[in-house]
Amino acid sequence: MSANIKTILLVDDEPVVREALGDVLTLHGYDVMVSEDYYTALQASKLHNGRIDLLLTDIALPGLNGCELARKLVSYRPELKVLLISGYTGSEICQYYRVQLGDLHFLAKPFTPAELLQRLEVLAAATEPYPASLKPPARTLTAGSGKRK
Repeated sequence: MSANIKTILLVDDEPVVREALGDVLTLHGYDVMVSEDYYTALQASKLHNGRIDLLLTDIALPGLNGCELARKLVSYRPELKVLLISGYTGSEICQYYRVQLGDLHFLAKPFTPAELLQRLEVLAAATEPYPASLKPPARTLTAGSGKRK
């Protein structure tokens, strides 16, 4: 287990994948919160009073996708590290979700437990917690009501 990552929010819509990943992570000392989609993950995050160190999410989820979930969670948990996973590795992933196949924050399925654990170690030491494409938009302040006369 990485010293910088203890609690992981795992999100995948496939029960077999959730169970397998959850077992591997738990076996290696991580505290794992498991969700099946965007909405249950968002609710779990809101109900969890402690720190969540890493979001490990499939990109292709029913309803809103894993990238949208990451953007939402990062907006109120800016310290959250993100690892996106997907079995879709064609150009559609790169173009639509703005995820690069070689990105540190993306792991293509299938992967071995050793590959996952090694990536978690790398992410624990990374200075950039999530892909730049997931960075929340800067909030801007405007003077006045914005109405023109």
